This record gives sequence, C-alpha cells and structure tokens, in this order.
Amino acid sequence: MNLPNINILFEKNNIWKNYRYLNYVIWYAGEKKFIESLVLEIIRSDSKISSLKKILLRTSKNFSLILSSKDFFICCTDFIRSYPIFYLKDKNLIYISNSNKTLEKLSKNVNLDSVYQCISAGFVTEENTIFDKIKCLGAGKLIAKYYNNSSLYHETYFKFNSTIKKKKNSKIQLEDELYNVLDVIFEDLIEKSNGNQIVIPLSGGLDSRLILSKLLEKKYDNIFTFSY
Repeated sequence: MNLPNINILFEKNNIWKNYRYLNYVIWYAGEKKFIESLVLEIIRSDSKISSLKKILLRTSKNFSLILSSKDFFICCTDFIRSYPIFYLKDKNLIYISNSNKTLEKLSKNVNLDSVYQCISAGFVTEENTIFDKIKCLGAGKLIAKYYNNSSLYHETYFKFNSTIKKKKNSKIQLEDELYNVLDVIFEDLIEKSNGNQIVIPLSGGLDSRLILSKLLEKKYDNIFTFSY
C-alpha cells in the first residue's frame, strides 16, 4: 500500500513491528499503546503539515513511525531519533527503510567527506551517512507525501531551545519545574524498565550522577554501575 514513488523497505525485528488499521499500514518502534494513540490522532486530524507538527510536538515518548495509505504517507522520528530511519532519493523515487544495509544494495558509492568526518569525530553530522545517497532522518523530523500533491515535504517539527517558549519565571519556579520534569522522566524510565537491570556507566560527570541519584531516590534497586 505504498504511494507512487514511495517504496517502504522495512524489516521486522525485535525492535520494529507493523500492523494494519483500516486502510493504513503502520510500521513503528516504541510502545504499542502510545503508537496506537498517536496514529489515531494523526488519522483524525486534517493531516496538514502544520497539524502534524503540532501533534508530534506534544509527544514525549521514544518512537519512530511510518504511516502509509493509498493517499497519504508520513515518516517521523522522536525528539532524539531513538530509532533510526534511513532514506534514499533516486530521481523521482524515495526508498525508506529501518536498515541501512537494505539501502546499501541501491547505493554503494561512498562519500569520502563523510568517511573522513567519521574517522576524525567518531560520527557523521546532520542526516548524512558514509554513503552518497543514503540519509538518516534527523531528530524531530518528518517526511510527508500526499497523493494529490507532487511535493515531498521534509520538515523539522522540533529543535532544542528554538521551539520552547521562554518563560519569565523566578529561579525557584524554574528549579521546581525542572524537578517535576525529572520526576516524570525517571518514573517513565522505571515503568519501562519493569524491574529489569539498568546499567549506568559512571563517567564522573554530572549526567551519570544525576541518573544514579534519581533512581536511588525512587528506590529502584536493580542497578549495575561501572566506571571506565
């Protein structure tokens, strides 16, 4: 059920799942209950780019999503690109996959600039990969296509700082807000972990100390730490 010029080349694995709802095919990574709710909200909306951005901006879970029908297609990542989605543009065609290996069969030309960047920095910036035509959809991004429109929309719905409204709160109010946000984050982490062991690398920095402190504060005891 792909739109013309859109080829979805996804592979099932222990992270990515798929299902059908009405005339839609859904591929997703993340919590199924959340995905089902998100899909319903998108389907019930007018599906305009501005509406999709508002819906996605309200999300707070880790996910990636492909939603496809005969007249509409959307591909999106969460705020931090928890589950990578790769794509390749070839003339009027676009290939979407959860596996870079799948797309490597279509584009084997290596981008030397990206290779040098990876060697020197340990990663490749923006949406680039070490292959010329293969891209990785960035954090807080979406790709959308409509049957009655020849345009392919590649949009950013979230950027750190620039999409957050500035508040004129006092230092105490901001500290309370931060504490509340951290509470929500770690309660969500504990719920997802479901008693399983959480492994924390202790670097000596503030981030790892905060994670360990909050888990201990919440009395989560199945923790394994190591330093390096």
